Amino acid sequence: MTIPSPSLSSSTPLLVRLLLDAQDEFLRAIDHLPAPGRGGPLGRLNSAGWVVAHLASAHNLWINVLVGGRERDPWAAAWNDAQAAATLAHPLATSLAEARDAYLVIAARAAEVVASMDAAALDREVVTPRGTVTAGYLVARAPGHLFAHAGELAVIGALVTAPELQLPGALPRVTSTVVEAVSEVEAGTDRPPRAVRLLLDAQSEFARVVEALPAPAAVGAIARIHPGALTIAEVANHEAEAWSSELRIWSGSSITGRAAGQAVPSFDDARAAYLAAVEGSAGNLEALRADDLVRPMGDSTLGAQIARSTALLFARAGELNALASLFEAPDVGLPGALARTAERRI
Repeated sequence: MTIPSPSLSSSTPLLVRLLLDAQDEFLRAIDHLPAPGRGGPLGRLNSAGWVVAHLASAHNLWINVLVGGRERDPWAAAWNDAQAAATLAHPLATSLAEARDAYLVIAARAAEVVASMDAAALDREVVTPRGTVTAGYLVARAPGHLFAHAGELAVIGALVTAPELQLPGALPRVTSTVVEAVSEVEAGTDRPPRAVRLLLDAQSEFARVVEALPAPAAVGAIARIHPGALTIAEVANHEAEAWSSELRIWSGSSITGRAAGQAVPSFDDARAAYLAAVEGSAGNLEALRADDLVRPMGDSTLGAQIARSTALLFARAGELNALASLFEAPDVGLPGALARTAERRI
């Protein structure tokens, strides 16, 4: 079973397209797991079943309940209430098959909720238990959550000999060239569109995970897991080539295709390269406006490259966060507040 694909219009916002692609990518991460990764937890990692149930529960709340005004999904509600009673110190033993089935139902409903949204719908205010936000904030938050936990599942798979998952995949909806600039306009504002602000937040979230990475995770203490420093350096390379100096499509090979025996930079060098890349990209990204996102770039658009970079950062942050947990580091909680995305009309 797959997630039904709704029809989209040329005015469908980039964040909606990214959310729909992220849902498919998370399902791909689930189905990529070999049998040994489908049971109980491996070391200090959460079990795959728990990860999927947690994701499904949060996704249902953010998109279906808060944005869509729908009732809580019964399976997700029961699981969430039981986990809250048990506390996070005691993760529930959760069937991956059951959690996957629940996720499919929730993702299908979420697709129905967001498919008809336009830029004005993203501006709508939504009251949540933690305060008032926009629908656009929750729609932007969801892909970050999906890709972060897809990265976590990729680490579980790697520990049990699964081949490289290569996140993100094709992202067919964000790469569509049939888009209009009006899809990204926020009324009454003169600042980067939400999709750009989400990328800026994703850069900050990746940096937050880098700072929390224990030394053994950085240097490659686990044979089947790429050293954290190598991942950081590759992301630094991607961000520098994509957004620094000038806006251009990244023309390198897939950063997920890592060669055996590849030299590993020091953590300090990798971290410095990443921070320099982010600093170098800031001016270019802050200058972008809605019209820029539909500009052709390669065989797609500038907006598509922004979405792909965002997906990459959250997926790699999820991988590094999972790697850190194997060395008893606390979970940093991805995604965090996403302060730039949360900005409202000024």
